[in-house]
Amino acid sequence: MVLAAHHDQELLNPTSYASEWHSQYKSLWRYVAKWHDATRLHFDFRLQCSRVFKSWVLPEGPCLDPNVKRLAILVDDHEINFSERVIPDGKYGAGPVMVWDMGLFGSNQDVGEALRDGQLRFQLYGEKLLGGWTLTRCSPRSDQRQTRWELRKVLDAEARSLQEVDIVAEQFRSVLTRRTLDEIARHMPSLAPGRPPRKKTRDPNQLSLFTDDFRP
Repeated sequence: MVLAAHHDQELLNPTSYASEWHSQYKSLWRYVAKWHDATRLHFDFRLQCSRVFKSWVLPEGPCLDPNVKRLAILVDDHEINFSERVIPDGKYGAGPVMVWDMGLFGSNQDVGEALRDGQLRFQLYGEKLLGGWTLTRCSPRSDQRQTRWELRKVLDAEARSLQEVDIVAEQFRSVLTRRTLDEIARHMPSLAPGRPPRKKTRDPNQLSLFTDDFRP
C-alpha cells in the first residue's frame, strides 16, 4: 500500500482514505517508524493508541525475517507527530530524525488491552513495512529497569529471509523527503518530487494531535 499521496500530516487520518478497512479490524490507527541518529543510532517504532503514540526503541531496526526477533524497548508515550528534523545540540536526543516509514496498522484486538496483556498482533500498511507483525513483552528480569518487548514478522507473503532482504540496509531514505540521515543532518532540501508545501495554519482542534514540538 503506497501512501505517497498522503504525506501531509492532516491527511494521515484512518477515516479519510481507508474506510473500507474499518470492517476488517477492531482497531485501525496510524503508524510511524523514525530513524534517529542520537547518542546511538536507533529506530523509534510507534503505534497510535487513542490520542498518543505508544513508542519502542529498536536498536537494530525492523526485520522481515520471521525467524529473527528484534529487541523493542518500551519508552514514554509520544504526541502523534510525523515531523522530520534535526534536534539541536544540547537537547535530549540531539541529532537528525528521519521518517523512515509511515502508514496505518490494523488489529482485531483492542490495542490498549493487548499491550497491557503483553502481546499485540497487527497488520502494517506502510510504504516499507507490510503484512503481519507481533509485539510481545519479554519476561522481566530483576536486573532490568526497562520494559523489553520483541518485534517479530509473521510468516506471510511479505516475509523475507534476512539473507534475501536486509530492509534497514537497503531502504535508507526518508519516505517523506527521500533524504538520507546525513542529508537531513546537513539541512539539505527535500528530494521528494511534487510534495505540496507545508500548510501555514492548521485546525486548532488538531493541534493536540499534530505538533512540531516533538519529544525524542
